[in-house]
Amino acid sequence: MISKKSYLYPFIWGLYSLTLIACAAMPRLPTATPSRLTPAPATEQSVRTIALAAPLNKANAEISGMAWYGDQLILLPQYPSRFNDSLFAIAKSDINAYLAGQNSNPLVPKAIPFSDAGLSTSIAGFEGFEAIAFVGERVFLTVESKPSLVSSKMMGYLVEGTVAPNLSRIRLNGNKLRIEPQAELSNSSDETIVAGSDRLLTLYEANGSNVNPKPKAHVFEITDEIKPQPNLPFPNLEYRVTDATPMDVNGKFWVINYMFPGDAAKLQPAKDPIASKYGLGPTHAKSQAVERLLELQLTPSGVVLTDRAPIVLKLADDGQARNWEGIAMLDQRGFLLVTDQHPNTILAFVGR
Repeated sequence: MISKKSYLYPFIWGLYSLTLIACAAMPRLPTATPSRLTPAPATEQSVRTIALAAPLNKANAEISGMAWYGDQLILLPQYPSRFNDSLFAIAKSDINAYLAGQNSNPLVPKAIPFSDAGLSTSIAGFEGFEAIAFVGERVFLTVESKPSLVSSKMMGYLVEGTVAPNLSRIRLNGNKLRIEPQAELSNSSDETIVAGSDRLLTLYEANGSNVNPKPKAHVFEITDEIKPQPNLPFPNLEYRVTDATPMDVNGKFWVINYMFPGDAAKLQPAKDPIASKYGLGPTHAKSQAVERLLELQLTPSGVVLTDRAPIVLKLADDGQARNWEGIAMLDQRGFLLVTDQHPNTILAFVGR
């Protein structure tokens, strides 16, 4: 007697063979290999220049930071003594009118008398003020110094003061907190202040993995006095971090992340994971310069990058890298940026 299963074997085998023939005749689809995929080019944001009048229209103004005090944008020269001991202010209304095309004349900065309480002469190797932030009527700045003529070791300081009524004067009180550098790099210190309602962060300039494997944010509690708190981990960001906006209620803030090609030997940049993830913009793909803004967030475990894509700036047509060292948000429209000396003093607007 023949089993019923034996009748099924030829039928199943024939069906299988037909399936193989049909599959072979079908066009083959390409197989994706994520590790070899090239990221799509990042969208680059145009940089709109805002013309400045004297004395800030010269490269030697060396604007090293800026921040809002009410509706006044305060610009910090690295060396206020060059301007008869002054900082400078530009009204938000004037900036908005310029961007709206209601005024095409260069904006005239207003001089604000500034008293540094002798810090520029009492700090050994003083090399200027690097960052500024306001919390209420209090002002905070960082100082960079090179104490020794025979060593490249740098030193940073956090200093504070007050704002007189009607912005008639900004006066430091002479107190200073020393901030040790995180790497043996020339001309590098804590160049950034991140202001919150009850604390400040200061950020070191170089946080790349090859020069600063375990970077940290210095934390200071704002009370009647500034009290240092335990440091918090900070992400490895290649290139330089040069300034930041204040923190919002969720602890988020933006930083300038900048690379001047001439600093490659000093900063020893590793492969950039941000560019690998988000791609390079068209002008960045042709240059070693990096000009972008990154969103970070303060969390209980430290400072982290958010999932927000970077804002990549369209590089200058003449190929010159712009040393962006000041940033301030312009409401929800975008960001105001300013350069320190190279290639000259530039105040600019970048949309979000």
